[in-house]
Amino acid sequence: MASTNREIAIPNLAELMGKFGNELMEIVDFTDVDCLIFFYLFERKIQGEPKRSAYEIYKAVNACVTSFRLFGRSRGFSQGKVSISLEKLIGYGYVKREYVNKRVMKKFKRSKKPGRPPVCLYELRSCSEIVEKIKGAIINKLDRCIKVFNSLTDIEETAAEITTRER
Repeated sequence: MASTNREIAIPNLAELMGKFGNELMEIVDFTDVDCLIFFYLFERKIQGEPKRSAYEIYKAVNACVTSFRLFGRSRGFSQGKVSISLEKLIGYGYVKREYVNKRVMKKFKRSKKPGRPPVCLYELRSCSEIVEKIKGAIINKLDRCIKVFNSLTDIEETAAEITTRER
């Protein structure tokens, strides 16, 4: 683990995946790619560099997969899988997408980085915001489940009344 000047141990992507990956995949219904992207953006956020382009995310996730042999893979994920996972995380409300403005484009061109400038930057929301989203989703599922079983109870009671009248 890397440490900061305050002597707080900041875990890296592989450590986060090892410690929390399986549980998060089970609870929130993440795939392995979703989980890697989530933890990569989390790692970047706690290191003070929260905004990343889709290509940076793609490169980092694949570097982690191939170097640590995560999921028993020797090859990484395709750009398509990574972009689908990013869209999924945005849809859940866990990741924010920010379209790059002209000022950022000029800054990118001046930095002489190779390749085209990013169109969007992605950033993980705060943990408290994510927890609220998850609570809302669980409450919504519970309400829907209760409605279904209330309807089934009504049908059951109606069927019982009809059966008793016929006797």
